[in-house]
Amino acid sequence: MAEDLTQQTHGYAVYLPAIQAGSAIEVASEMPMRTSGRSPTPLQMSALNWLEPHNAHWHYKWGLASAAHFMDERQDNAINTAHPNTIIFGDSAGFQIGTGKLAEIKPWLAFRDKPQEIIDAWSTSDLPVRIMRWLETYCDYGMTIDMPLWAQMPTRADTPFHHLSEQQLIALTVANLELISKRRDRQSRCKFLNVLQAYTPPGSDDDYLASEERWFAAVKDYEFEGWALGGEVGARGGLKRVLRRLLILRDKGLLAAPRNWCHVLGVSTTIWAVCLTAMQRAIRRTVNPDFTISFDSASAYLLAGRLNQYVTLPAFGDSMEDWIIRATKLPTGYATANNTVSQPFPTSSPIAGLFTLQDLNPRVGAFETKTTDVLGDQVLINHNVYVYVKAMIEANNAVFVKRAAPKALLEAVAIIDELFDAPDWQAKLEKHAWRLSGITARTKDAAANDADSLR
Repeated sequence: MAEDLTQQTHGYAVYLPAIQAGSAIEVASEMPMRTSGRSPTPLQMSALNWLEPHNAHWHYKWGLASAAHFMDERQDNAINTAHPNTIIFGDSAGFQIGTGKLAEIKPWLAFRDKPQEIIDAWSTSDLPVRIMRWLETYCDYGMTIDMPLWAQMPTRADTPFHHLSEQQLIALTVANLELISKRRDRQSRCKFLNVLQAYTPPGSDDDYLASEERWFAAVKDYEFEGWALGGEVGARGGLKRVLRRLLILRDKGLLAAPRNWCHVLGVSTTIWAVCLTAMQRAIRRTVNPDFTISFDSASAYLLAGRLNQYVTLPAFGDSMEDWIIRATKLPTGYATANNTVSQPFPTSSPIAGLFTLQDLNPRVGAFETKTTDVLGDQVLINHNVYVYVKAMIEANNAVFVKRAAPKALLEAVAIIDELFDAPDWQAKLEKHAWRLSGITARTKDAAANDADSLR
């Protein structure tokens, strides 16, 4: 019987694997997995599409896709052919906009030292409308189109937006919000999440929260269906900062319906999964019973696609080190491909367990630089996504069902719960800041340098 991970979430904060376009195309194919006859069972590539509710192996209905990767994609893929019961979150391409990686934006590098020309180019581009329409067509939730403040970072001198001031970037973001507010299709199923972010330049005399407050003041009055926390307001700013922002939103009545969702961009550690669930439970208990928090990363895909690594479930023991999702290089190369003794996949998951290492390394020639193929790559991705989703579920089970977790984590969960009941939560948050900061700093994602964390 297929394993339905959707049913195992038990009302926990929702982890969203950030799906990559190439993989989404491959798993939407009805092509056989292998033509050489080495596969242990005659499956089609579509068996790897875990979004499909009738998948015979395992299913999870949640995923995130970026407009940057999918809005110009015309081939059938797991997003544009998704089952109606699937829930897709759309990233509005903020990272790719901020880095200037989008094809339409790259030519703007020629005049990147002329901020007004960059502003005019964005203002006359059809890109914001195209992003919005893609979100409305294919997504259940979509991030509003924010202009990332981190484009000002010294290391981002290669982006067209590098010389724009904070004020100019906020003004462009507000223009994007106006566009969505006025031109969104009210008949679309897509609910929009208002992105909050901040950036404090190195050596700035600003209070570290000043940028966050300026951004919030500019965008807070636009009524959408929830919030998205990115950059320094999100996971990169730490647990204390996320809690502070949620409590401010709560106090201003901005976590009540229709604002039923908050997404935290670019994070996927088991510790964050538990802490976000604690926040969600506290908000549901005290403010809005329909409120949900989600979080995402592309780690499962990046580890497989870039590094050819597979991940393993944490042990979830008494030590924080037991809660890390670890990655290991998949055995490849001539010796593995030509081993006459079949070797099992190094760890277990519903799809990967059907294959041997030799199945995943079909290129046996002495001069092959890469012994895996498309099937091996997609099986590895499928395995990694399964483990990431399962790890978030098991972490929450350990804390909220078994109550068996490191003492520091259980204490952090209790503090989070107490904060939402405290009349003077600011003082309590400051009192426990060191505990909260330490809890999420102790463990890192196997792909902690994921570029998505900038969002």
